[in-house]
Amino acid sequence: MNELGVENFFIVLIDEMPQCQNKEQLHKKEREKIEEVKPALNYAIPSRTNEEYQKDNEEQLKEYRKDYYIKNQEEKKQKAREHREKNLERKREMDKQYYLKTSYRVMCECGTECKKFHLSAHRKTQKHIDLLNKQHS
Repeated sequence: MNELGVENFFIVLIDEMPQCQNKEQLHKKEREKIEEVKPALNYAIPSRTNEEYQKDNEEQLKEYRKDYYIKNQEEKKQKAREHREKNLERKREMDKQYYLKTSYRVMCECGTECKKFHLSAHRKTQKHIDLLNKQHS
């Protein structure tokens, strides 16, 4: 519309709405008319939720996101690299705390001592199963 000039366009009154008491009712009626007539220029549908917009424009949004991903892939990788470098010490400290928290030794119900971190995997071993069966026999 801007390229062709505003003077080349005009507004046509489709329907009077004296029965509408408030703006919400007017938006509802306007939406019904837009969905009925499907105008080329007035694509802003009043009272449309974000979920409805996403559903109505699913293919275009998918294509846009794909293009955006391709265009910004290097920038995202660079930001991730910078973040990793910036927070390297913090990550090491958090990893160390996690290791200390999970590396102490515990006694399994089968009688074997193992690290807490490996307890779940140990319970799935044949050794664990055999020792439990031996205790119950």
